[in-house]
Amino acid sequence: MVVRGLVLVLNLGSGVITARWLGPKNMGVYALVVLLPAMAFRFGNLGFGSAATFYAARKEVSNKALLSVCLKLGLFASIITGIMFLFIRNRSFSPWRGIDFRLFLLFSPSVLFQFWIFYLSRILNGNLRILQVNISSVINGCAMLIFKFAFLVIFDWGIWGALIAAELTFLAVCSYLFWQARLLVKEPAGDVHECHVGELVKSMWQYGRWSYLIMFTDYFYTQLPLFFLKNFFALDIVGYYSLSRGLEDKTRVLVLPFSAMLYPFNASSKETDAINRTNMLCRTSILAMFFLTATLFLFAKWFILLMYGQDYLPSVGVFYALLFGIFIWPLGNFLGVHLAASGKPKLTFFANAVALCFAGVICYFVIPPYGAVGASVSVSLTYSFRAFVQLIIYLKVTKTSVAEVLCVKKADIAYAADMIGKIMKRLNTKTV
Repeated sequence: MVVRGLVLVLNLGSGVITARWLGPKNMGVYALVVLLPAMAFRFGNLGFGSAATFYAARKEVSNKALLSVCLKLGLFASIITGIMFLFIRNRSFSPWRGIDFRLFLLFSPSVLFQFWIFYLSRILNGNLRILQVNISSVINGCAMLIFKFAFLVIFDWGIWGALIAAELTFLAVCSYLFWQARLLVKEPAGDVHECHVGELVKSMWQYGRWSYLIMFTDYFYTQLPLFFLKNFFALDIVGYYSLSRGLEDKTRVLVLPFSAMLYPFNASSKETDAINRTNMLCRTSILAMFFLTATLFLFAKWFILLMYGQDYLPSVGVFYALLFGIFIWPLGNFLGVHLAASGKPKLTFFANAVALCFAGVICYFVIPPYGAVGASVSVSLTYSFRAFVQLIIYLKVTKTSVAEVLCVKKADIAYAADMIGKIMKRLNTKTV
């Protein structure tokens, strides 16, 4: 949690520099160009990242073989997706239509870095090198802040400087993770068996395909509003929306650590223990997110104006429209993680796929008339719809009552107060 807090501060710093020195229009261009590696990865990952963690943890395949396969897969997938996006770049449905082709080419190498960063971090995670992965997140935050300060504030290179800074950050993180992965290869392999590359790739695909489909649909139902917005409005409107979505993403720093722990704990627990744990997290998240969204409602306007400047005043209303989405997102996330951990990833994929269809319909009706605010409304409605579908599936599978999932209990409040007390006591002790 400390690492995530540090990364949050660093990302906020680089985000402020980007927004202030680019302005709303170039902020919109930047948001669309940096979609390139993320979208390429969502198309080309095919679940190999999840499989890399699994095989690294099982120690059935040597780290050397796993590293070799993942590097080759990343190179192959980045080339294929890069060529595919190059051909669709100017299509009517493309988010890069009208964007300077030179910017597209400049940022293209980041596609390869994105694949390798994900695969390398997954291999390290499977070998329980959690500290090294956390350090890579800090390196990412520090490098982005330093490079953006250099290229935007000192050299004043505008959108070119922002993209160069982002690409150099990708390179720095990728280099560190590759170094750590090479250290793993030098360690004794133990009792592992070498298998044919084709067999390893096939088995990795079979293991990770449902994880891939879940990540694929999850990514695109969240990014669909941005695609619609780009096709109907000017780039400054895209910039207002991108700033607000960036802030919304940063609120997840409180949720993601619990989500990451929920999967392995539930996967290795008895069914009743897993259900009780998920129910408690859902109830607690409702309480915590209520206070968070209330705080954001009171102070978001002043925070945006103070940090990003008067030019981003329209982003305030856009962010307010995201508040209910911020409130409801953890509920759907925890329920989806539970279903996947209990051996039912198809149900999580089904909920995401339905949410993607729902998002398409909502975006079509609310974005053209209401712009960036409509895009935020579509996000909140899609999160709510997904959470509702996940809840229906969860209740049917686990035979749990609605009250057990949604109604906060006195014990939950007492538990939360006790945890806060322990944290404050520890902080006071360290201060003394």
